[in-house]
Amino acid sequence: MEKLRGEVDVLIVALHKGIGHTPAALAMYERPLAKAAIDAGADIVVGHHAHILRGIELYKAGRFIMG
Repeated sequence: MEKLRGEVDVLIVALHKGIGHTPAALAMYERPLAKAAIDAGADIVVGHHAHILRGIELYKAGRFIMG
């Protein structure tokens, strides 16, 4: 992600992750994985496996993690 930083205004990471078709249930690895992506340089992390938005978390200086 470091190489992209100089080329983009906003870096969004989309992760196909989670427990399918299950609202409000996170697999144990999901939150640490999303935070690791932010720590590596992402501005926004979007998880999209569950086909259901399961919430939004504000993490580190206004960066967002979406379910």
